[in-house]
Amino acid sequence: MIHVIALGDALRYSHHTLQSIVSYGVKCKADVHFTTSTHEDPPNWERLNVLKRALNDPHWYQILMIDVDIFISPDAPSIFDAFPVGFHAAEDQVITYEDHDKFSEWLKTWGNLENKVHFNGGVMLMDRPSLLALKPWLELPRIKGPFYTADQHHENAAVYCTWPDFKPVSSTWNEPIPGKPGPMNKVLRPANFHHAYGIETAHGKELVLGQVKRQYQGRFLKRMNELGSLLCIFRLIDQMGYHAGVVHPKWFAGDFGLFLGHYLNAKVFPCAPGVLANVGPLIDFAFVDDLSVLKDISLGSETMVMASDTLENESYIISKGWKYKKLASFSGLQAFVACVI
Repeated sequence: MIHVIALGDALRYSHHTLQSIVSYGVKCKADVHFTTSTHEDPPNWERLNVLKRALNDPHWYQILMIDVDIFISPDAPSIFDAFPVGFHAAEDQVITYEDHDKFSEWLKTWGNLENKVHFNGGVMLMDRPSLLALKPWLELPRIKGPFYTADQHHENAAVYCTWPDFKPVSSTWNEPIPGKPGPMNKVLRPANFHHAYGIETAHGKELVLGQVKRQYQGRFLKRMNELGSLLCIFRLIDQMGYHAGVVHPKWFAGDFGLFLGHYLNAKVFPCAPGVLANVGPLIDFAFVDDLSVLKDISLGSETMVMASDTLENESYIISKGWKYKKLASFSGLQAFVACVI
């Protein structure tokens, strides 16, 4: 069973990850459950409630606890097959020195244990015997004081007291995504699970997770030949799951504008310089009139760009090295479509 924790502002970025998580559940033949609300303060205590429910359900033999800000590679093997028994988690690669020192003091208090490694609670896999071993920790009261935390220190202390020889799994099962969105982060380290932890804001998570999804999809470049006319654009955007883009007012006019309003299932931002500067790395597509508006804008790999059929626009596309083609006209409109490479 896969249980996804999606609390707070998760809806701001979960559209980039949910499909990958649900598809992974199908691949692993695992049920996928979600927690989207809680009365706990801090909210992460809800994880312990989920584990207590798992203890009371004999059908949950293995449970994978996963945060919703994780994109799972379509090539990831089954984590349940890779680790069929025991408790498993990966090292927290972005923990602060302050939190590391605080956690070390906790371990000394609980059993004079050495802080060998601190794992990240965004990915935790455990079988039923592991759950039973952790049961005393799941029953602890929610107390304020030196052991009160809004992070995963509680889970870490529980594991270290239960298994002092705990060894983390490879970071490929919980690889942090670089925190600064933009062209410099186009190449990801290979991993099974890509996690946007260490990124403080929902907007930041949305940007980097969108880039990760585009890199793995990589489908527009392969499917450009399917585009014969302007109207094919809408079908392809929908099939690829493209979520957001910018559209110049020119494309809202006339018959094409009617089709755009009825068949474009994505969030549309106005094609204005201030907007482009802020959402450039986030967008999946851009419908512009003159490509010069994109001159200083960072666009992610595989972004779809449609522009009016002019010599200036064609020269711009060629100078960028983008793959492009001319689309058949519709209602007097002619355009190029290009794939950002």
